[in-house]
Amino acid sequence: MIFMLEAENSRIRIGCMNKETILFTESLSADLSKTALEYAVSFRHAFEFNHLSPADVEGAILASVVPQLNSVLLEAVKKATGCGKILTVGPGVKSGLNIKIDDPARLGSDRVVGAVAAVNGYPLPLILIDMSTCLTFSVLNEKGAYIGGSIAPGLRLSLDALTNKAALLSQVPLTPPAHVTGRNTQECIQSGILLGGAALVDGMLDRLSETLSSTPTYLATGWDASLLAPLCRHRIEVDEDLFMKGLYAIYQKNA
Repeated sequence: MIFMLEAENSRIRIGCMNKETILFTESLSADLSKTALEYAVSFRHAFEFNHLSPADVEGAILASVVPQLNSVLLEAVKKATGCGKILTVGPGVKSGLNIKIDDPARLGSDRVVGAVAAVNGYPLPLILIDMSTCLTFSVLNEKGAYIGGSIAPGLRLSLDALTNKAALLSQVPLTPPAHVTGRNTQECIQSGILLGGAALVDGMLDRLSETLSSTPTYLATGWDASLLAPLCRHRIEVDEDLFMKGLYAIYQKNA
């Protein structure tokens, strides 16, 4: 059983896989003030809730875009599972991904992991959208090479910026508005954030698709994917477990 962790700016996703089967996935808040012991307790609880034993973990892999958390999470994995074989996705780790950008070593580990899973599981060419803290677009050509992408603010980041900088606007639930043309302040914000976010995705997909030789597969992942993708006009497949599959694939390449 392999224990997998993906650390983003506001959340940490954890999960276990065994022989290509996902046993569980859970989401935790990313908190720089937490100690390794506190994270370890959360990890143990996740195993218990899913009726699994952390003693069965034979290896672990971490992909992180929050370097300040790395050492704490690695120590937490050791405390929770006793596993000493922990791989960190980064330069020097074999991914099998052909990265054709100016500086391949600077490509975020989250984008590497997502691209690896996408190449292994979906028709090419492909554009992957990670709908999380940021909206990141990753473009894979017909040979599965990573040729570049785009980054924009995610839904919650946009909402936080709007309500923090505009004195008369407050937080609203991130649910689709009843009307595109908002009839009250809440609907106006929901329309701008959600439908505006969908329009951004649609527009970027149109532009990025023009860089490819044929019509690509559109694939979304991330915690807002099931909310945002259905609002888009393009047909976008959602795979909420994509990063777990990518982490497992990379672990197997380096085992």
